[in-house]
Amino acid sequence: MTSDDVLLSEATDRVDSIELTAWAHRLSPGMCPPDPCRSGTAAFDVPAKDHNREAQKMSKVYTGASTSIDGYVSGPDFSGFDKLFAWYEAGDVAFTVPTGAMTVHLTPASAAYFGGLIQATGALVVGRKLYDFTNGWGGQHPMGVHTVVLTHRPLEDNEHFTFVSGGIEEAVAVAQKHAGDKGVGLNSGEIARQAIDAGLVDEIFLDLVPVILGGGTPFFAPGKGYELEGPISVVESSSVTHLRYKVRYGVDAQDGTAAAGLRGGVHES
Repeated sequence: MTSDDVLLSEATDRVDSIELTAWAHRLSPGMCPPDPCRSGTAAFDVPAKDHNREAQKMSKVYTGASTSIDGYVSGPDFSGFDKLFAWYEAGDVAFTVPTGAMTVHLTPASAAYFGGLIQATGALVVGRKLYDFTNGWGGQHPMGVHTVVLTHRPLEDNEHFTFVSGGIEEAVAVAQKHAGDKGVGLNSGEIARQAIDAGLVDEIFLDLVPVILGGGTPFFAPGKGYELEGPISVVESSSVTHLRYKVRYGVDAQDGTAAAGLRGGVHES
């Protein structure tokens, strides 16, 4: 790993911690009113099992982040979060997490989109740093689904959390068993980078915010080649556009120019 890789990893770890609250709350169950949730499934359908996997049918795996127009998840010196997440208060649809710890106000379009995403997600994979940062979300992830924690320092498993130390492949496989026919969500950062380098990520979603940060920590970084196909879904809202892309690997990606890569390595984001 080069010095640039180390700096990028350290920066991403810091961004992961700052962005944690957004990830935890935007996927929380019970936040979405019934009507937006129903309409949202058109933008993010509950995924069926993937018949193209080699060994067995498995649920989709996806990750995403709020990103500036020029591709950054934070600005210089970890600035710009007020701009990247302004869309959390851009509407009149109140989303309150089950714990009551946070309420955001989304537009109907954003509420519908994330209502569908909530319905589509059956399990999560996160890193130990995020788990510790939230103190284990008080005993259960706000989304209410089983959460797999990738760590070199595993704790005792319980009904809401499984701790694995065998690598990203094991973490995703365990999460898929818990997810059933629904999808597996990965927190962005090193977890996503390891998964996409291992060819495990099926889709990437970007909450594209109309702001130019001019530098900082990029969502995408040089790594193993792959291509993004799409967008396969576009949801326009106030202060944000929600985009979904399929990820193409191997021969499919080599047919064209790889759009981007995410650097791997063993890290606990």
